[in-house]
Amino acid sequence: MKGQYAQQNILRNDVHDPPTGKGKAKMLGPGIIWMVSSIGTGQILFTPRIAARYEYSLLWMSILVAVALFFIIREVGRFTVVSGRSITNGLQDLPRGNKWGIWLMNVPQLALVPLVVAGAAALLGSVLAMIWETDIMVYALIFIIGCGLLVLSGSYSAVEKGAIILAALLIVISAVTAIRVLSSPGDLAAGLAPSIPDDFEMTFVMPWVGFFLAGASGILWYSYWVGDKEFGGTPNDRSETVEVNEDVDDDREKLAKVTLWMRSLGLTSGTGILLGTLVNVAFMILGAELLASEDDLPEGADVVEKLTQSLEGVWGPAGYWAFLVCVAIALGSSILANQDGGGRMFSDAARLLFQRPNNYLSNRNNVSKFFIVTVGMVIPLLIYIIERDPVKILSLAGIISAIQIPVIVFFTFYLNKKLLPKICQPSALSSGILLCAGLFYSALAIIQVVDFF
Repeated sequence: MKGQYAQQNILRNDVHDPPTGKGKAKMLGPGIIWMVSSIGTGQILFTPRIAARYEYSLLWMSILVAVALFFIIREVGRFTVVSGRSITNGLQDLPRGNKWGIWLMNVPQLALVPLVVAGAAALLGSVLAMIWETDIMVYALIFIIGCGLLVLSGSYSAVEKGAIILAALLIVISAVTAIRVLSSPGDLAAGLAPSIPDDFEMTFVMPWVGFFLAGASGILWYSYWVGDKEFGGTPNDRSETVEVNEDVDDDREKLAKVTLWMRSLGLTSGTGILLGTLVNVAFMILGAELLASEDDLPEGADVVEKLTQSLEGVWGPAGYWAFLVCVAIALGSSILANQDGGGRMFSDAARLLFQRPNNYLSNRNNVSKFFIVTVGMVIPLLIYIIERDPVKILSLAGIISAIQIPVIVFFTFYLNKKLLPKICQPSALSSGILLCAGLFYSALAIIQVVDFF
């Protein structure tokens, strides 16, 4: 039947033994990588601006979104752990055929990825110009091209480890500083009570929500990062999955292993969410305590500049330089993550949509490189030449991300419920929270569209 997968109760063909003891710690990578990719856009730029305007009154919303995202990324990862396939690969099994889900998921990403790369590069260029006074455009172009070449060379994984260490340093600096400058823990705690500020502006808040902890792109790429770390086993394609019977001993053994893998997935997902939320709270405190008294709302690199100047007053020159370097590394990591993740996702989609026997698309590596160059380098360069304000670029990207998240949520819910063995499906509680998260983001998207028109 065209577009409808004949099998249900699908399972990856080969299930590896789940990690035990210290091996579990080594499987935290995907969650940490996901968290690192989120620091360079949403946390550094949007969270301090939100706090500078609303102080702690939207803290409750950030916690709500963090909880929702835990269930979202875990369910996206669940499909990969159980089936061995990326979430993009699974979209070909949506009903009514024609692979419409792949189109619906990837077309917005063709705009979102270059916008994020261009916006992060513009912000990074502004940060570096604070260190060495050179034209911001020179820095932005160097990093768009340089990061792209790094991903093309296959050296990204080595840089990734260093980025994680420096991101950890940024977390420590931000958290310790936030504790030192926090003037009233009671005001922070009061932000946990749901309330809407009188001057609440959806177009101002929407990019923050859309980019909170990596946004739509990060959710999709989580599937690929989980696969790369071989959660459950070696990644496989649609033709390599098998239909299992829970009454057969061999199949029961495989399903038991997958169930244990899901516990590891929950641990790595929770680690990424927890660390990302701590970073968000720290930057919210910094924004509320150090920027809220400003007469004008800080824009773009002004956010970083004002924070670093304030940190110099707290820690001296060492704190200034440490924070500035870590911010630059975090922004560079976001560029790398978008170029790498976009290349994987778009090559996957292109092969599913257009591949014919022995054509160019049969080589996954070639297709990935094509998209890294075009979507990850050329188009971001054009965007930056046209518009150099990182706030404008990333605000548009954040709105697109927030609108796309409910689509990802509902597609993931369908795939996990319709294709996976019952024992591997999400619980009623997880499914309920996932659907509530989809409805929450849908409501925000509808409000944003109505407000726009």
